[in-house]
Amino acid sequence: MGSDEIRSQGFCLKELFREVTYEIDYYQRDYTWGEDEIRTLLRDLCGSFRNWSTDPAYLRRPHTAPQYFLGPFVYYEPSKNRRYLVDGQQRFVTLHLLFLQLRLSAQERGDARAVDRLNRVITIDGEHFALGITDHEPVLRAVAEARKYETGVGDSLSRRNLWARSQQIESQLAEELDAENLPRFTEWLLDRVVLVGIRAASSDHGYRMFETMNDRGARLTAVDLLKSHLLSHVGANEDHLNTQWHEMLRELATDREDPPPLPASSKPSLWPAAHVRAGKTTAGRSTATSMCGSATTPLTWDWYPNVPVTFCTSCRTC
Repeated sequence: MGSDEIRSQGFCLKELFREVTYEIDYYQRDYTWGEDEIRTLLRDLCGSFRNWSTDPAYLRRPHTAPQYFLGPFVYYEPSKNRRYLVDGQQRFVTLHLLFLQLRLSAQERGDARAVDRLNRVITIDGEHFALGITDHEPVLRAVAEARKYETGVGDSLSRRNLWARSQQIESQLAEELDAENLPRFTEWLLDRVVLVGIRAASSDHGYRMFETMNDRGARLTAVDLLKSHLLSHVGANEDHLNTQWHEMLRELATDREDPPPLPASSKPSLWPAAHVRAGKTTAGRSTATSMCGSATTPLTWDWYPNVPVTFCTSCRTC
């Protein structure tokens, strides 16, 4: 394969998660899908299912039912059975929340076949989630065990949103589908819903593709792009800086759609750009200067337009 050669392949969901773990790179954003994105996806899926579910021909031969195209995703594969998502995280996480809710329903009605099939896409070995995002695991585990997840002060934005969206999926499924249709819906979902995987040649190639793409649904914000740019250029300690980034966001906001006022106690050390220092506040606007002394270019902060972040025009990372 050439250094930047791109390959593509179609996957139905039962194939997509078969004996493979999906992870995300440090430059990826949080899980940000809100009520509208979840509602749209579930309505589309359930509507497509209903369009054929009463047709006798398809009921006799469900494997001939129309496929549903869930869009492309981008990934790279550093080793066998291990893939890193470049684009598609929002849909993959949402699908796993849907799988978990469907499995709970199957367990309640004693549908061993559905439980077994869903186990194969939820986990890789009966224990570890196929979605290998460490930050998400406590919430996914709570949903899987049908217990309430208690959100805390230290929880990331992703964890808070995961729990809210899992509850939304549970209630919307009950509205969209009768209990008697859930077994057929599960079969159709695993067999006839398709994504096209676009395989990047390497991590660097994947990052370059990430910068040019938006996920289906929630678009990349200036904050997402800023994180991507900064962390991709540091060259070391990405995990530590990624942790600092999430700590900063927890201080700045508890909800993407309704962020609180900027805390007066915010410190310059929270900014992931290690070479930016805060300047004085003038007429309600905070300023910053480069530690290396070069001229700076302001970049307006996504939620707080009065707090510009600066890039050094010399090195582009200060």
